[in-house]
Amino acid sequence: MAKARASVGASLPVQLKSSSNVRWELAHDSWRDWACLADEMLRCRQIPDGGTLLKQGPNRLIARMPRPAGDATGPESVVVKSFPMQHTRQVLLGRYRRYGPAELEHLLLARKKGVPVPQVYGYAEKRLAGLMVTNTAVMMEDFSGAETLGGVLASQPTLKEEEAALAVAGSLLLRLHAAGCNHIDLNAGNIFLPTESLPEGGVIDLMYACFHPIPSLNTLCFMVGYLANSMAFHIPADRIDHWIAEVIAASEGANRQAHWLDVVSAFRGLRLSRHERLALD
Repeated sequence: MAKARASVGASLPVQLKSSSNVRWELAHDSWRDWACLADEMLRCRQIPDGGTLLKQGPNRLIARMPRPAGDATGPESVVVKSFPMQHTRQVLLGRYRRYGPAELEHLLLARKKGVPVPQVYGYAEKRLAGLMVTNTAVMMEDFSGAETLGGVLASQPTLKEEEAALAVAGSLLLRLHAAGCNHIDLNAGNIFLPTESLPEGGVIDLMYACFHPIPSLNTLCFMVGYLANSMAFHIPADRIDHWIAEVIAASEGANRQAHWLDVVSAFRGLRLSRHERLALD
């Protein structure tokens, strides 16, 4: 944990404490105005004026925020992912306090290992009486100009467009594998296809991910099967099978390829809990 925090400190060296008991760690001074705008999400769980709600749940609030008025530089927008805790029991339980730090550390680590994930601009904690953490947030790059794999497949693409989208998905899977990353929830909505500003495509939502010191083919087979399941409604079974074989061949070649295809098939038939997915090696 100390090593992880040291890495965060190197990536987010600027400290900012607002009047609302929110403390930010920022990549650069230029993110101060953005952080002050995002404070509202941590203080009262509201989207700032001009912001767009992307997702909301009991312990999650995700919004797109436009550039603050008066700022002439920086991106047009950012995404802020906030993890509010609802009551004292959640504040005291470690797993709720870990959501924000886990998202932060996994994004930084994945990016360091060459996976195209959103760049982190800031991390915040809101503390009750300056002590207990009651909300955390990560401010990151917005992939809004890119389409998701799921969105493209649902739009009835041509065969050429489908093949191009699947090729990107396969490439990103292999990047995750090379980084030793088990995403555990890599569905078609978490993969973004390339744009001019995102030439390799991208992957999001690494809060629950875990990393192995050595890339695991077993984990790759799970991720391939899990992603294939999320695409099954849009793509005929024979084309999914062909795509799976291409991804496995690119990672393992001819050596025991039939065995690993059987492993993928087995995972496609399982319903694993989050704990079981994290425990894969």
